[in-house]
Amino acid sequence: MDKNDYRKLKVDGFLFFQLNLLSPTGYYGRQVRENTEYLLNNDFYTFMETDIHSLESHRQAFNIKSLTAKLTDRINVLIENNRQVFFN
Repeated sequence: MDKNDYRKLKVDGFLFFQLNLLSPTGYYGRQVRENTEYLLNNDFYTFMETDIHSLESHRQAFNIKSLTAKLTDRINVLIENNRQVFFN
């Protein structure tokens, strides 16, 4: 998918995009990381999820690339959204 595909989904009413926590680390590859950064920087995501079943198995992924402060701030907003919806 490219940027126009994501914009079209948003315009067509797909209102909730969900960030996989490993995507901005580059764990799934450069293209996924770049798409993720675009979506984060343009406020597409509403929630965050993870498929981490064991932190030990993914620890290296979190060390591959340190996230910028801007991306970290945006991820923190998603964490708060999760908390509001699922834990209140």
